[in-house]
Amino acid sequence: WATVSGSAEAGVLYKAATGLVMFREGEHLRTINIDLIQDEAWATTLEFNVVLSEPQSCTLGRSLYTARVKVINADVFPTSRYADLIAQGPKGIDQIPKMNLMLEFLKMNLSIP
Repeated sequence: WATVSGSAEAGVLYKAATGLVMFREGEHLRTINIDLIQDEAWATTLEFNVVLSEPQSCTLGRSLYTARVKVINADVFPTSRYADLIAQGPKGIDQIPKMNLMLEFLKMNLSIP
């Protein structure tokens, strides 16, 4: 198996990986671990694929050799600077200086290449 970048890029959101997965007779499920790269930046839900290849003593289905992995970002939009206040709900949100929130939004947009 190997990871293949999609909207999530190796080295940015996850660590590229390859490996060998072996199924014993009667097994239908195996787990592989792929390390995610943590950061403070908010991003939409991004995805990459895990592709099975080079089967031995078995065959891969026409479409069952690829798994799409969605990484759901836990960071707060537009940045985590006001995460504690946002977690408080409407009362906390009302305490956020609007101009500072706009500046965080602009910084997030200007950091995107």
